[in-house]
Amino acid sequence: MENKFDWIEKYLMNEMSVREQIEFEESLRTNPDLMKEFLLRRRINDAITEDDILNLRQNLNHIINLETEEPNKRLYIYSAVAAILVFVIVVSGIFLNREKQVEKNSLFASYYSAYPAMMSFRSLSDQNDTTKLMYEAFNFYDENEYDSAAVYFKMVLEKDATNTMSQFYLSVCEIENNNLIEAEEYLSDLIQKKNHIFWEQSNWYLALVYLKQNELDSAESILNKVVQENMTQKPDAEIILKKLN
Repeated sequence: MENKFDWIEKYLMNEMSVREQIEFEESLRTNPDLMKEFLLRRRINDAITEDDILNLRQNLNHIINLETEEPNKRLYIYSAVAAILVFVIVVSGIFLNREKQVEKNSLFASYYSAYPAMMSFRSLSDQNDTTKLMYEAFNFYDENEYDSAAVYFKMVLEKDATNTMSQFYLSVCEIENNNLIEAEEYLSDLIQKKNHIFWEQSNWYLALVYLKQNELDSAESILNKVVQENMTQKPDAEIILKKLN
């Protein structure tokens, strides 16, 4: 059987028979290593056009043929080789940058989850307006209706700007709603107010937000802080730092 690189290239270039395509696709479903390599190779092909690939092949074949011809064509050969090497380096750079971005996104997905709701209510009959708003907010939060939950958490903050619980859960809602700049603002403020029960979680979620936004220096700074101050998320922070470096 052909090696997996040739096999993948034949599939991507549509050079397989129908039977070979079926066999290849079945192998993709059952072989994780093959699937990983296939996705990598496909991203490289996405970075350049099919014409670019064909031209690269033709140029390489042409250079090989020229190598057997007159010596006075060697300068041309070297120039052509240099041009192709530059092309390959550029494509590799595009691919590596994409691959790093994919890895960072996968890190965020691996370590992020919405913080569980922690507020319960026995009776609302004797609760104040702020508590009733929190109740509504958590009802929506528990149902993963983060847009609606955010509205009520904001209403709580309008009444009581010192309510760190509402601010923290609002930041999580904004992450879920993909409003990362807003989430960053709320979390950055929370980590400045050290004396509250969500301080460690605020640092952790802020690091993940930075990671999601590809702000790696800021993410590493917060993750190092998590490690140095021995926060609950220290083991996970250490793993992410190793993967980033």
